[in-house]
Amino acid sequence: MLQRIDTSTLREKRLAVAVAFGSTDVIESLPIRLPGRYRTQIEIAASLLSASDAVRFACDCAERVLERWENLFPSDQRPRNALEAVRSWLNGVGTAQSLKAAGRSASDAGTEHGDTSTLPDDHPELTAAHYAADAASHAALAAHDATWSHQLRPPIPNMVFGAVGHSARFATHAAKNEQAEMQWQKARLAELLLESENKAEHS
Repeated sequence: MLQRIDTSTLREKRLAVAVAFGSTDVIESLPIRLPGRYRTQIEIAASLLSASDAVRFACDCAERVLERWENLFPSDQRPRNALEAVRSWLNGVGTAQSLKAAGRSASDAGTEHGDTSTLPDDHPELTAAHYAADAASHAALAAHDATWSHQLRPPIPNMVFGAVGHSARFATHAAKNEQAEMQWQKARLAELLLESENKAEHS
């Protein structure tokens, strides 16, 4: 369950989280206390976006670390295919079933390459590759959940934002510099939050 934020409107929440994530483009905002757990912070920020923007963020995160997978397993395109399925869905093409299949394939790729004859199990490059595959898998899962949740009354968006949080966290584990990746993610979310607010003001 996402934690409540002590601001009264969606606008205030978006601006407060953007500032908490380092944005300097906001002149004035209410103070906010975010939970200490990084993935929960990501889920809260994602929940203030549209489902499609939250999924776009997850895909951005996974794409940034995809090379960690492809450097070790260049012939296995399943994580890349999962992200391509997400991009297609964001452009209006694809179904919940195709996204679920793509996400499962990316997850299977990591599992199948878990035991390799060329690297020990605790090799950092292999570990990073697994996390990169997981990030791609959860980005596809987020898109699947976004598609599926639209068919429910009422929608259950927490599934979407939970998958986004997992994708982002796996991407930080896959990155060469975890702290730098976390900073990029926060900056990207702040940007998306402000874009969402600008759209709302002009709609």
